[in-house]
Amino acid sequence: MGINNLWELLEPAAKTVRITSLALQDRYVGPAPHLPYIVGIDASGWFEQCQQVQLVFCYNGNQWPDVKRGHKVSSREHWMVKPTKRILDVFNTQWITAAGEAEAQLALMNRAGVIDAVMTDDSDIFVFGTKTVLRNSTLSVDTIKIYTAGAIQDQIDHCLTGDAFITMAICCGGCGCETALGLVRCMDNSMLRSAACNSNQGGALKQWRNIARYHLLSDPTGRMGRSHPALACSLPESFPSLDIINLYAHPAVTSLTELAELQLPAPPDLAQLASVIQQLLGWGSTKLLSTFRTNIWPVVILHELLEDLANNSPKSNEVNLASGCTRAVFLNHASRPKETLAGISGHNTDVPTDMLEKATLQLLDSEELASGCQDDITSSHKYVRVWLPDRIYDGWVKTMFLSSSGDPCTTESPMHIVSDSAASTSMSIIDLTEDEDVGALAGSVIIDLTGDDDNSDLIDLTL
Repeated sequence: MGINNLWELLEPAAKTVRITSLALQDRYVGPAPHLPYIVGIDASGWFEQCQQVQLVFCYNGNQWPDVKRGHKVSSREHWMVKPTKRILDVFNTQWITAAGEAEAQLALMNRAGVIDAVMTDDSDIFVFGTKTVLRNSTLSVDTIKIYTAGAIQDQIDHCLTGDAFITMAICCGGCGCETALGLVRCMDNSMLRSAACNSNQGGALKQWRNIARYHLLSDPTGRMGRSHPALACSLPESFPSLDIINLYAHPAVTSLTELAELQLPAPPDLAQLASVIQQLLGWGSTKLLSTFRTNIWPVVILHELLEDLANNSPKSNEVNLASGCTRAVFLNHASRPKETLAGISGHNTDVPTDMLEKATLQLLDSEELASGCQDDITSSHKYVRVWLPDRIYDGWVKTMFLSSSGDPCTTESPMHIVSDSAASTSMSIIDLTEDEDVGALAGSVIIDLTGDDDNSDLIDLTL
């Protein structure tokens, strides 16, 4: 669905970007808290997920129009709605139901800054006034096309803003995009919206038709690019339809004050997700663990870091770690292998899988677990390797861990971990990650943590 050929017209304004770059753009710089890039998705189009952005799915509501572009619209709920809502719930991915069309609701949220972009293939999204649109129907590659209101004005025409898209939507079906764009250049594009609110709607629409015919007939301003006398003479008195104008100018939406607040980022619920997949697909624990290792656990770990960044600040007196496996991310920082992906600097971290496995298998059928068919995996794969962008990781370290001075920890010395109580005492901090020169330790107390002397004192390093 959408405005005929509008995507082709707007193609010069599209910018192809990598999803990872989009997720990091203008984020994770400076003190936390940091919210991820939030994308609203028109769920009526397709169902996909990105790892490094926060998704909000939006479903069409019961005030969806009965007829759209001359085609009757089914009022029955799509068969995929309920199953996908169930899956989104276990992924801890928020979904909302619009009053009417999902793209109108998402456009309102985007204009208000509630979400950063809208992902859809429906070009009607521009008519509803969205500022940033992402388009990639399949996400089969790691890039996506991004359309912004500013780029459209710069690359296509400075007139293409606001109500100009209502003129485009009304006219494209009958005269084509190029001719509709010509009318946008020549006419007052607020006329159609004003006509819908005018006490004399018939007179206001007649005035619009007469002006349109004037420009189509001879192109007196030269902005049309050419004249269209046949089209001018054939323009019917019933055009444009007031009902269609109202659908674009006054769509049914839920006001921002009544809209549910956006949730903070959260990782998928592994136990519930595994249970749902076992019920729907009949997978055993072996296949579940193998698939989760590759596709789900890395997402969980990354989202736990994002959850920490959204919920904490280095200025806070209380810092709550999202989950135990993210502690392993921190502990493995010192030996991390660097890797640059798609021009983004990052590193691979090996995270222990024992807690992830237990969480995944927690709700599975007891007979399935008793068979021990997961032993081959758990015995040979004790870690899962996760690639983390440096900007996210470094921001997480600075937020979650303090140096001995009480300032955010620097990534060059990640193991200077000090609790609030320790920071207020004269306790010495021993950095176990640095390759110190032994000579530099002269005069310091050296504690041998490797000896087997039964008479030595026990030192509790977990306090």
